[in-house]
Amino acid sequence: MSLPNPKAPIPSTVCGKDPIVFFTCSKNCCYKTLTLICALPIAFISGCTFACLTFQHIWCVSPALRQCRINCYMVRQYLTSVLDSCLGPCCSEMGLCLSRIRIGRYQLTSSEVGVRI
Repeated sequence: MSLPNPKAPIPSTVCGKDPIVFFTCSKNCCYKTLTLICALPIAFISGCTFACLTFQHIWCVSPALRQCRINCYMVRQYLTSVLDSCLGPCCSEMGLCLSRIRIGRYQLTSSEVGVRI
């Protein structure tokens, strides 16, 4: 006596719907729920971050850069006057001394070309 073969398993369906449709619906529901839960806090944090960054640039960075520019101008004026008074005369005298040197191009004779060891 032989036993009959069991019938092929029937794929389970949820509430009579296709599993792909159920997956899509659950994915969309999860996305919308997370959007409702997370959108407002993320928007609030992003807004606060942008406000803090704007405040920092307007009230801290810009005045600091302006002050640095003013201070650098004063330091440059000071260094220019010190260098002009200390090194200026030396450089102008060296220029006068070295300006008298004449450099020309001429052909060396064979007696002038010698190998020195």
